[in-house]
Amino acid sequence: MTNKCAAETCFNIPEIILHISAFVWKSDAGTLSYLSRTNRCAYLSLEQERSRIVSCLLEKTHSLSLFLNRQLSKYEQISCRSLEIIGTPYSRSVSRELDAQSSLLSILNHIGKSQTLVAFGYRTYNHQEFLCTPPQIMAALRASSGTLRSLNIMSHSCSWESLLKSDFNELRNLQLALISSKSQTKCKSPFLQPAEFLISSDLPRFLQSMRHLTNLVLSIHGFKAGILNMSNLHFPTLIAIDISASTAPLGLTQFVASHSELLHLHLSFGESFVPGPFLPQDLPKLRALKFSVENNRMFATFLGRSHSESAEETCARRPNIQHISIDNLAYFQFLKDCINPFGAQLRRLDLRCWDDQPVFRGEFYKMLKSFTALVELSMTIRGRRDIGAKNVIIQSISELQNLLRSLKDCASLRAIHLRDMVSKPLDVSDLKNLQLVPPSLQFISWESRDGKTTFRIIHNTETRSAHAVACEVPPPPHDVVYDWTSKNTLRHLFSH
Repeated sequence: MTNKCAAETCFNIPEIILHISAFVWKSDAGTLSYLSRTNRCAYLSLEQERSRIVSCLLEKTHSLSLFLNRQLSKYEQISCRSLEIIGTPYSRSVSRELDAQSSLLSILNHIGKSQTLVAFGYRTYNHQEFLCTPPQIMAALRASSGTLRSLNIMSHSCSWESLLKSDFNELRNLQLALISSKSQTKCKSPFLQPAEFLISSDLPRFLQSMRHLTNLVLSIHGFKAGILNMSNLHFPTLIAIDISASTAPLGLTQFVASHSELLHLHLSFGESFVPGPFLPQDLPKLRALKFSVENNRMFATFLGRSHSESAEETCARRPNIQHISIDNLAYFQFLKDCINPFGAQLRRLDLRCWDDQPVFRGEFYKMLKSFTALVELSMTIRGRRDIGAKNVIIQSISELQNLLRSLKDCASLRAIHLRDMVSKPLDVSDLKNLQLVPPSLQFISWESRDGKTTFRIIHNTETRSAHAVACEVPPPPHDVVYDWTSKNTLRHLFSH
């Protein structure tokens, strides 16, 4: 390189840094902040970039407010497009929490004036606990209602009134988690009026205004049956539904079946009583389905075939099904009758059961031979007591070999995920000479009570054997709205 070219390159360093950061952001957002602190040129180049997509702890919002104020002073506007605030349900310091809420209010007011906010999230770390959201926060968020496309709110009943009075007509993605104050005593300011009245009157109206919605995630717990009636709700462009609740909403089957363009569906309800089954002709374009075994009556006809129907005819009715995930699996017969017919087209199969018997046994491994299109297989055993190594199925290396042997002809398999809290950790030495391994296998993920280890598989084409090396796994790209199909996957690492 000549001196002239070197000089020109120096002037182009900001563009080079931004180019590098584009790749960094796709794999690990946290590294972007680290990269910007390595030198002044990188910091100046990435300063605006860092303000566009922000994920911040609630307790750190004061620092974020100062940073955005500097942006406003320097560039006369705030360019924040995505803001995610992660809080804790139980703050140790009330005054500190009030300061954090005040800073967040200031941030939302500034962003509202800029009209740049596309995605907003207000949640906890584990997606299971709930937060108290001051009415002022929801009121400030309304200023961005015209630009918001994604919204993720996890809220106690104290926040419903201010939230449900808002209209987010331009939303494409909504993740809404609500819990009754009766079922959660940590709510700081529970409603005086009955929660049931508020939900049954306001929630359908709040949802129906979102005519452009494509992804809907609802988690509604602590309510009596019939608290939400979905019979008259319809979203013309909806392609993904994820609903979990203590009891199934009224009109759920009708609501889901009326969305014929649906691609992803997850339904889970705490009680055994669930709505009527889906019909064979419902949801013709569905690609991914997740449900718990307690709710399988809804899908027995939808997935299963009658005695007069062949497996080929069943697949012809469901040509797009590629991903099936089942919670609390207890019976092998359900797999054989309802899942096995799709073995030649399923790309991903996720199975979670409370015990290994009688599911993960000889018949299961024989059945796996027909799954010739699998890309990822995930098996989880939960709730079992430690009864000795001989009785723990997936902790045995020989059993892992049986699993690999069953899938040895599956030319598409990239990853296997195994999880058993009573199994022993897996070591590289356990995987030094694997025989009859699927030729396309790239990763084995093994989780035990001591943690999770991911191994990259190295193939020897001459001997048709393989060995493993432990590897670090960067997180997948982060979305503000939860997508169950992206959970526990390594597809962002696959080489094709």
